[in-house]
Amino acid sequence: MNLSKRSKDALWTTDGDLYLDPNGKGEVYIATAKQDEILHSSVIKRLTSSQGDWRTVYDLGADLRDFMGLPNSRETSDFIKSRVLSTLTQDGLIRSGAIDIELFPISLREVFGMMYIDSLNGEGPQSLGFSFDLRDNKMIPRLVNV
Repeated sequence: MNLSKRSKDALWTTDGDLYLDPNGKGEVYIATAKQDEILHSSVIKRLTSSQGDWRTVYDLGADLRDFMGLPNSRETSDFIKSRVLSTLTQDGLIRSGAIDIELFPISLREVFGMMYIDSLNGEGPQSLGFSFDLRDNKMIPRLVNV
């Protein structure tokens, strides 16, 4: 599933909701490759889903629930990083050389992930963040301005 400038997808908010067209007509907003909205939306959908959530592509999804209850350690962070990389690169959504991920503990049970992904429009790397709660199995996309 390579994204191109002709790709179309509904835009998802950082809360996981469909984004409605700001013109007030109540229509679903279509994401564009020009502003990397398609890329952001695809990353969010994959990280917040588990395998089996998508009928047409059964093995798509990060399955971060597998890390629920594990200690917030360097080893657990490495496992999460590996899973995120695998999920985002498994079918060519993102080339393995076009993404870098760093994870940081932000509490006893929560990690923050920072991703730098090459832009589809050649404007340099895009930054996307997420937090993941190891106790409650909550992955929350975060807007990050770098």
